[in-house]
Amino acid sequence: LYRVMDKDVIRKEKLYLRNQLISLQVQAYSEQICKNVACYIKGTVGLYKSIRNEVIVDALACYADVAAYPKTLDEETIAFYETNIATNWKKGSFGVLEPLSEHIVQPNDFDVIIVPLVAFDVKGNRLGYGKGYYDRYLKHTHALRIGVGYEFQKVDTLITESHDFPLDMVVSEQSIYDFRK
Repeated sequence: LYRVMDKDVIRKEKLYLRNQLISLQVQAYSEQICKNVACYIKGTVGLYKSIRNEVIVDALACYADVAAYPKTLDEETIAFYETNIATNWKKGSFGVLEPLSEHIVQPNDFDVIIVPLVAFDVKGNRLGYGKGYYDRYLKHTHALRIGVGYEFQKVDTLITESHDFPLDMVVSEQSIYDFRK
């Protein structure tokens, strides 16, 4: 019970802080984060459509040979679909825009996956919304897994569970944390 409470407390606090950002801050921080991440983008890249003041990463698509975005398939599963300039989008689960595309990208075809987060720690552990979609997906890929978040989302330690999957890097508007060393 204590562990779950811990994660919930951190999640509530970080989401509260993120919701306090004004759109100009989100825009400025997102541009800086994308600049910091751009040099790692190559080949086939997994991105996401931001909601609720998450880092906006759409600008990274222009550095990728193939840009793919997730769709929620069921209560436990996401899959990524190839997109291009002509892709149409519709609101899917949780109000997130999802591509109207039939071209699925297999987990092992990714070179890089950009991962949203609610909080992260100094070891590369990530806290999301708590549904585990990304944890389950990231287990099946050898891609470089880069979390993107704001500096205030960093905590010293996140209590991890066996299903949690760590990131290779986290990039904020201030720092690049590389956990591969």
